[in-house]
Amino acid sequence: MPIFKYTIPDEVRSRIPDWFYYAFAGEYTAVCGEDVLSSDELGVSRLEYGGGTAGFCEAFRAVCRRFQMDWLIEYYDSLPWYDSDLFDAELASETLRRFRSPTHGATPYYLHLLEEARAAEPPQAT
Repeated sequence: MPIFKYTIPDEVRSRIPDWFYYAFAGEYTAVCGEDVLSSDELGVSRLEYGGGTAGFCEAFRAVCRRFQMDWLIEYYDSLPWYDSDLFDAELASETLRRFRSPTHGATPYYLHLLEEARAAEPPQAT
């Protein structure tokens, strides 16, 4: 059996904003339930187990569509199944890394949503 050494290329990774991982976690939680970030007795989260499942893929696609990141769906769809499984694992790992490194204050996703809302507001009359 060959050993697959796929990693998300830097030119793809650099185009994925930090807030994307938070949005993905939220969407995956909505699809699969509240405990997706918790770990089992072996320390493996449901998010890590979920790669390649319909729920994982639908959450990924939903976030991409919401934020007009069709290029990322196209990239993902171009991968052979074994590389897309490794992409899923890396996406899960990057998402969990952000949640397991406690930060204080708002998440990048929340700040992104605020920025979007402010941009959509009509100008104030003076």
